[in-house]
Amino acid sequence: MDISAGHRVLELGSGNGEMWVKNAERVPFGVSVLVSDISEDFLNQARKRIDNQTNQYSFKIIDIQNIACSDGDFDRILANTMLYHSDNVEAALTQVVRVLKPEGYFYATTSGLDHLQELKELVTEFDSDVVFPLNGANKKFCLENGETILQPFFKNIKCIKYANSLRINNADYLYEFITAFKEDKNYNIKPITENPTSFLNYLKSKIKNTYIEVTKSSGIFITSNT
Repeated sequence: MDISAGHRVLELGSGNGEMWVKNAERVPFGVSVLVSDISEDFLNQARKRIDNQTNQYSFKIIDIQNIACSDGDFDRILANTMLYHSDNVEAALTQVVRVLKPEGYFYATTSGLDHLQELKELVTEFDSDVVFPLNGANKKFCLENGETILQPFFKNIKCIKYANSLRINNADYLYEFITAFKEDKNYNIKPITENPTSFLNYLKSKIKNTYIEVTKSSGIFITSNT
């Protein structure tokens, strides 16, 4: 994301603030960042984790479908893997355009429909009631349809895709990764957490003397109206 001194930046759906924790040294002095999320719990986590000694960051509960900010308030707006969680993506984008300066840029990251496909197949083979990860929830805004959805709102749209894969050869690590989502309302891994030993043994049988190759499909849309 191209930012410089004087810019006002808004992140929508910041979660626990990981974006700004990992990239603190890349935020120039003089940039002000409004970190927002619809969840008060997540926002409190972000507030605790982000080093704000220079008072560059402010925090606010915001629903992307009703952004309580003035028109043309921001130079840069970021929605990191969150647009597909909106009940109404078009309503969300209408709000984004409203609070973005005419010369501003909007950055939206998302995943492809085949992202982590092998993990979806793995867990649903164990139990068909499992919902993980996404199980098509990103269809509302993904790499495959993102440009079409953005076209009514932005004149210029660029998509950068990051195609990759991951080889997993450790059942314990994979188990920890999957069960880390047990509190996430977007997933249902109750059949796994109720049968932890059975699931771990299942993973070990799948990985035994080999590995699982998992597709990673993600990317970013960079948009503007200039």
